[in-house]
Amino acid sequence: STVAGANVTGVDVTCVTPPPRFAYVADFDDASIAIYTVNANTGQLRHNGYFFTGLGQGPFSISVDPTGKFAYAVMLNSSQIFTYAINATTGSLTLGSSSSIMNAGDSPSSVTVDPSGKFVYVANNTSNDVSAYTINPITGSLTKIGGNAIKAGIKPSSVTVDPSGKFVYVTNHSNNISTYSINTATGALTALTTVASRSGNAMAITQGASAVSYTPKFAYVANLASSNVSTYGINATTGALTSISPAIAAGVNPSSIAIAPSGKFAYVTNYGSSTLNGSSTISTYAVNAATGVLTLSATVAAGNPTSVTVESTGKFAYVTSDTTDNISAYEINTATETLTKIGIAVAAGVGPTSVTVDPSGRFAYAANKGSNTISIYSINATTGVLTTVDAAMKAGGANPGSVAVDPSGRFTYVANLGSNTISAYSINATTGTLTSISLPVGAGTNPSSVSVDPSGKFAYVANRHSSNVRAYAINAETGALSLIGTAVTETEPVSITTLGTIQ
Repeated sequence: STVAGANVTGVDVTCVTPPPRFAYVADFDDASIAIYTVNANTGQLRHNGYFFTGLGQGPFSISVDPTGKFAYAVMLNSSQIFTYAINATTGSLTLGSSSSIMNAGDSPSSVTVDPSGKFVYVANNTSNDVSAYTINPITGSLTKIGGNAIKAGIKPSSVTVDPSGKFVYVTNHSNNISTYSINTATGALTALTTVASRSGNAMAITQGASAVSYTPKFAYVANLASSNVSTYGINATTGALTSISPAIAAGVNPSSIAIAPSGKFAYVTNYGSSTLNGSSTISTYAVNAATGVLTLSATVAAGNPTSVTVESTGKFAYVTSDTTDNISAYEINTATETLTKIGIAVAAGVGPTSVTVDPSGRFAYAANKGSNTISIYSINATTGVLTTVDAAMKAGGANPGSVAVDPSGRFTYVANLGSNTISAYSINATTGTLTSISLPVGAGTNPSSVSVDPSGKFAYVANRHSSNVRAYAINAETGALSLIGTAVTETEPVSITTLGTIQ
């Protein structure tokens, strides 16, 4: 499956038993948190609405507590942590009273909850420290531990708690990793050691250790500049790291690493280079259980992937991309742990700019701006594989650039940038094919985004060059649109999302 966003900066999947039901994506530019329902059988994500922060700027990182009751998001610009209650049925987020907002250090860039669900740790990028908090098990609210945050390296960017809940590891842009022990009673941190990340070239901020993941015995660091992965042994008593030589070669500009729940395999996203064709990949490594050494077992192509996470059953992996602004879903072979991309289609038309999946997870639709067409695919419920339903159909307007399906799965709406219109289609419940409902409805100038609210009653269109948003009522019987109002926006709105409760 594929999900869009303007600037995805963090993704988390609820880690509860049974397998996770909801996934959350922090979108800094859109000032929103996207909510997805996780299909327990296929691992596919179904878009479930948005939570808009209303702050003018968005969350940079999000983490969910192990019970799945609370989510914590850090706001880079306001230097705050927000606590949200999670609706167990819908996955929607609710911000409580003023006690749900807690000050962090300067420019918090990463937040994580420890495995016990008792403590929260935040890496503060500008103040160069780590803040620690206790969690109220009833309300989810945070209380700061100790008077001052504990010192980290220069510009800490990622904070990770080991599976035992005994140690914290922080990657710093000063090309090193800080290690702390956790007082399991109070949650307080004690600095242990700092080790070099062996990034190879510490001349710029992006050349430090960019991500860290772990198994109970070993820690792995993806080094962006030197295009390799460093391995460290973890002292089970002190948590200290010992370098295991040599570093293992990765692809071009490795940006993230994750370990399969089995502990047998590791996945590394290689962002790639604009000057090296085909250098954007995901590498799979076998983990030697005795030594921690990684051995490359497979590589798959990807579109400038920035981060990878593996859900708790180990059946599916999700990968974000900052160039295509999506999350790709991959099926994991349980025998070999190799990845096979699912839920992604190469559109039959020219210049696909938007893709969406209907709520049932049976069909996918892609808007092809260059060829003025809409591609339709059926989705195999077991494998997630896409199959073209028919030849790409002619769009109802010029240069279709955005496509959305209403929550009932009965109607599809397409914004046509070239003709300044919105086309409406009914969906054949059996085949997924589209039939035009009526003549296209007028929009503003250069409509760049169309969105249907979670109730399915209204559609909203952002018109980039007329700097406004038009609202339309949706006829519940026919799906036809009727203009109900226009609101002036800031200059050139290019994306719109809606806030509501999923029923």
